[in-house]
Amino acid sequence: MSKSKLSDFSIAVATMHGRGLVSRFFTQPYVIVDQGDHPPSSAASFQNYHFSTSRGLSISRNEALRICKTKYLLFSDDDVTHIEDGIRQIVDEFERTGADVLTFAIRTPEGVPFKEYREHPFSHTPRSLFKVNSIEIAVRIDAVRRSGLWFDTRFGLGAEHPTGEEIIFLQDAHRAGLDIRYAPVSIVIHPRESSGSNLKGNKALIQAKGAMFGRIFGTMAYLYCTAFAAKHYRSSDYSFPKFLCLIFKGCRTFLRSSKYKGVSQ
Repeated sequence: MSKSKLSDFSIAVATMHGRGLVSRFFTQPYVIVDQGDHPPSSAASFQNYHFSTSRGLSISRNEALRICKTKYLLFSDDDVTHIEDGIRQIVDEFERTGADVLTFAIRTPEGVPFKEYREHPFSHTPRSLFKVNSIEIAVRIDAVRRSGLWFDTRFGLGAEHPTGEEIIFLQDAHRAGLDIRYAPVSIVIHPRESSGSNLKGNKALIQAKGAMFGRIFGTMAYLYCTAFAAKHYRSSDYSFPKFLCLIFKGCRTFLRSSKYKGVSQ
């Protein structure tokens, strides 16, 4: 990537209490959004550091969208390592495809795919967007701002519903008519995780999944909740009826809430 292209690109690193502020974040293209009670003493060493007393991953992502001064922005966390060759291809992919949003692939530290990915580029559908992780997403800033898109701060780590913020953002982008594509390029290294183990005994997360479906699909969400329950209840330690009851509860509570309409920033 030439210097001119590098200047078009930023990586937004979400962190809390200064965790993960290491030398690899010293210079562009990294932009750090740190949440906590007060900035750590090491913060003064970083060129692109922004501190907030607010809490929540979606709030952090929105702050990055507000302060970004480059054409393109990649969302990231403080516990990942970026693959240089992959990062160099992000701007090239935007310029080659004209896409508004691009998603990429993750590798594990062992060098294998983080999950199952397609081998060829494709344009996303609402269904395929459900398989995207937040650290796989890069956006064209002017397209996002022009569409009025934000992460819904009711969702994501640190929020009332601690999941689904990236899926909601992407579904909103698709409904707004943005061009969302996948490029078979590995850009980041992250240990493999089991989504099933996250659901094990986790009533709050299951209910949050219901709220996410309610946010995306409205009253049609119960159909999607049922399908999700049928696929995942075995990994939760709950029976199918119990899992279904929990996910329906999350969906119903969200749909009945006064906050159902609109996107909270």
